[in-house]
Amino acid sequence: MPDDARRDDPPPLLPSMRFRPDRNVFLHTLARLPEAREPWLRAIHDRVRNRAPARTDPFW
Repeated sequence: MPDDARRDDPPPLLPSMRFRPDRNVFLHTLARLPEAREPWLRAIHDRVRNRAPARTDPFW
């Protein structure tokens, strides 16, 4: 944008908190992958699914 151009709109707002991925969306996405039947990916899926959700650590 040129230096002499003036903008009327304010800058975009910044997020008020850190991004936290959704656990259920992550599990659903993993389950839909064709590689989900591979032992290494299935182990990740099962580990995330069986772990109790924690506030500070969404997946691991």
